[in-house]
This record gives sequence, C-alpha cells and structure tokens, in this order.
Amino acid sequence: MISDQNYFVVTIEDNTNLALPTESVIGIYPCPKLFSLPFSPANILGIGVVAGQAVPVVNITKKSLSIEVTAQKKPLLLILKNKLERFGILIDKVVGLKHFPNDRIKPVNPLENLPANLNLPGSIKSQKLQVFENNGTTIWLLDPKEMVWVEV
Repeated sequence: MISDQNYFVVTIEDNTNLALPTESVIGIYPCPKLFSLPFSPANILGIGVVAGQAVPVVNITKKSLSIEVTAQKKPLLLILKNKLERFGILIDKVVGLKHFPNDRIKPVNPLENLPANLNLPGSIKSQKLQVFENNGTTIWLLDPKEMVWVEV
C-alpha cells in the first residue's frame, strides 16, 4: 500500500490524474519513434529507444492506440521502474511533485471504482488502489512495483 511519501503527478487522456512514487520515476522524454513487436501482448505499444536503451511502452488506457497514432499525437513518455524492468507509459502532461498526507489517502476497490478510461494489467487490478481527493479532483495513486505486464 502506498502512503506518506512524495508523488510525481501526471495527467493522461480525459484529464485523469495519476500519482506515482517519486522513487519509481526514472525520467520524462518526448516519445521516441516506436517499433512494433510481433506477438507482443495487446497492451504493449512497442519499443522505444530512450537514452540508448530499449524501453517497452505500455498502453494503460482503454483507448486503442497504434504506433502511427502515437507518432501524430506527440505525447510525453514517462519512464518508470518496477520489480522486474523499466517501462514507459504515455502521458499528456506533468502536473508536478506533490505530497499527500496519510489521512487524506483512501483505499478503493479498482474493480468497482477504476476510471473508465484506464486499462491496468490484471496484476494491479487485484491490488487495493488508493486515491487522494482534493476539491473534487481525484488523483489515482499507482505503484509501478505492482505492475507486471506479462504473466510469469
């Protein structure tokens, strides 16, 4: 369970706010050209080369994205690390660093309360997600350590 720490807050499509622990964030880059991978899981958009390293780029939204659409949209690429690897997610904008007090963070059941536009992998859907609500805005706290894109 994530709590009492600093978060890196970003916005993805439809103004959905996500907060990720700062220690899981490697960097933000303009989205590089993506190369498709044959037989890859549906949520893997492709591989991009960032700072000389190949990074899988994951689609965490329900919107059907393709490499061509991604190239036209010019999103930012947020590079994260989890237990197994580095990976990137597409974001629309950076909100900034935030600290959320423990008493303002609430657990939610992701199977009932997940925003309609998010498509998180099964491994994180089974976790208890947390939210921070402020003046009618919900910020979803995600822990990349729990995100596993391919079942092993």
